[in-house]
Amino acid sequence: MLFLRSRLIDLWDRMRSSYWFVPSIMFAGAVAAALLMVSLDLHLSRTDATGRGLWFPKFGADASRSILSTIASGMLTVTGVVFSLTIVALQLASSQFGPRLLRTFMTSRGTQVVLGTFLSSFIFCLLVIGSVRSDLGFVPQLSTAAGIMLGVLNIAVLIYFIHHLATSIRIESLLATVSGELREVIDKLFPSQMGEEPPQRAKVDPSVSRASFDAIPPAGHVCAAGAGYVRHIDSDMLMSAAQEHDLVMRIEQQPGAFVVEGTPLLSVWIEEEIPDDLEGRLRASFVLGQNRTTMQDVNFAISQLVEVALRALSPGINDPFTAIECTNRLGEALCTVARRPRPSSDRYDTEERLRIIVEPMHLKAMTHTAFDPIARAGGSNGDVATRMLETILIVATCCRHRDDRRFLLQFARELEEQVQGQLPLERDRRAVAERFQTALETMRRGCPSESLLDESPLQAPQEGTVAAGEGA
Repeated sequence: MLFLRSRLIDLWDRMRSSYWFVPSIMFAGAVAAALLMVSLDLHLSRTDATGRGLWFPKFGADASRSILSTIASGMLTVTGVVFSLTIVALQLASSQFGPRLLRTFMTSRGTQVVLGTFLSSFIFCLLVIGSVRSDLGFVPQLSTAAGIMLGVLNIAVLIYFIHHLATSIRIESLLATVSGELREVIDKLFPSQMGEEPPQRAKVDPSVSRASFDAIPPAGHVCAAGAGYVRHIDSDMLMSAAQEHDLVMRIEQQPGAFVVEGTPLLSVWIEEEIPDDLEGRLRASFVLGQNRTTMQDVNFAISQLVEVALRALSPGINDPFTAIECTNRLGEALCTVARRPRPSSDRYDTEERLRIIVEPMHLKAMTHTAFDPIARAGGSNGDVATRMLETILIVATCCRHRDDRRFLLQFARELEEQVQGQLPLERDRRAVAERFQTALETMRRGCPSESLLDESPLQAPQEGTVAAGEGA
């Protein structure tokens, strides 16, 4: 069941980013609705109750065919127009914002429902037309009325689609959508929910600590059977297998990593050789695909915003305001991470035994992923550079760990020096320096109780003092 669940999660992610899944369900629903309505009309015609007490007129066979055929042909034409507009929007998004953002547009439930509505109306009217029998004197009155109501509804749906399409290609809407996906993946950041946190009160046997396993070679490795990106790692499957076989494993590849056949996915410490069935079970917990997704890959979600910023800063577009908006969204995400406790690299089962070792994503790596490319591309733009510096300091005020705050101060200082070397005008260099100092003063006022803020930001934290410097 765990294996099936992992595959179902990946299958659901694929289906929700396709243009066939929702329309297919609605298409099937329209077929069922047409058959049900015609059956109801047939029952009412036999009891001579069709149309009694209802507001709509009674349709003749020719009128019913004419009305339904007009609606069906109109829906087919409108469906073609909707598909054409959708393709144009995808082409625009690909050239303007980057091809990796096409998935964001394709996951739009509004577009999927609109396509499904038009196709469903077409097949409904088509099936009802086929049930009209002049020779038997049977005309599906309720079904014809339902077809008319669908035609009126589709006019409203078409208006909604035009508004939705115009809104979705606006940069503000796009960045809000991508930022929402980034927040979602941060909420379930792998591996913060894998197993139990390290025991706080229970004494952990030093012989089964992480250091003891790092000192001895593993019994074997579980390697990839093919090439692709790591899309999803089933943590529950790994923990269940580790408990069942009394083993310890270290995850070697994170979500978003590209692997080839034979790349180690897991290092396993077990008293005997890894059984074939266990190896297959562990390998199945890694779902590979031809493209990255935001299911567990926080770096990919960040890179989508970075890509928009880099394209905006290209000479052909030269739109620093979009780059600034991307910087704001990245800062929002990093503030969320900075406020949260760090996920442990050691994962324990319910019996407080070490089972999984993994290197979780930290704020430092995410900061480099977010701002290093923008700094290289936009360092010569004073507005973009200044906003990056201000954003980094805003994130620093949100940190719950002192060493993270030290790192961000150091990173901001180094970035300010880099920008000073890239800006061509002395006026811009002076303005950046002044605004950077103003942001530093604002940060100090925001964290008056932190004596760390009075230290020189050039003093990098020592590696061995990380644990001691964490805030309460």
